[in-house]
Amino acid sequence: MKRKIEIIEQIAVIAQELSGTLKQLASRGAPAFLDAPLPEPSEEPVRPLPKTAIASGEGEPAQRVVILPPEHLGKAARLEALKEQIASCTACGLCKSRTTTVPGEGSPNARVVLVGEAPGKEEDQAGRPFVGPSGKLLSKMLAAIRLAREDLFITNVVKCRPPGNREPSSDEAVACRVFLNAQLEILKPEIIVCLGRQATYSFLNVTDPIGVLRQKMQRVSSCDVLVSYHPSHLLRNPSRKAEVWADMLMLANVMASRGLTKPLPAPWWTRA
Repeated sequence: MKRKIEIIEQIAVIAQELSGTLKQLASRGAPAFLDAPLPEPSEEPVRPLPKTAIASGEGEPAQRVVILPPEHLGKAARLEALKEQIASCTACGLCKSRTTTVPGEGSPNARVVLVGEAPGKEEDQAGRPFVGPSGKLLSKMLAAIRLAREDLFITNVVKCRPPGNREPSSDEAVACRVFLNAQLEILKPEIIVCLGRQATYSFLNVTDPIGVLRQKMQRVSSCDVLVSYHPSHLLRNPSRKAEVWADMLMLANVMASRGLTKPLPAPWWTRA
């Protein structure tokens, strides 16, 4: 029905434009029968113009916008169209050194979004997030709570690799945040998991250590935000694995409480 309404609206617009042209032709001697009455316009409301996602945060340029594809295309198609805008971005200096952009991947219907900081060397070559050593560790962490990457949407604050795998600067995060905003506008997740300092600070606008922020549910707009260490941090600091495991269990319990997943079985040592 929506498609039929759109076609009718498009025909009406074309007919109006054609009428003006034909009237000019008629005034120059064209056959009068060309000046036919226009069809009645649809009574259904006209679809609004595509939404824009504006980069948020102090000091960000308001002119930086991303045009979101129309909602009737579906989430998968909208995310795919957004990839093209990301691929052509030259808003910061990272565009000069990247091999490819890394927009993110996962289910377009994901209720949970994992947000890291920036792509590394392997991600820059593959065009996919979390495929290097830290990505393999992340996959193991998710499997431990019975989640697969395909169940979620995984992305980064910054879509291009910083040289030398350094942490992205605040200016680079600001320049790229507009794309993350657009992805979240399309996905409309219930839960966002921030992995690492840059992702956490970008969402919560705080400078507290992750150790202080983790294990707390933060409300940002219509999403609940959980905070944990980045998997690359665990590779350098294995002693943090117990803390991250607690964070993963918290994520699993929150998802189960909302009916997004089944509850995890009780540990074997607690069973009768």
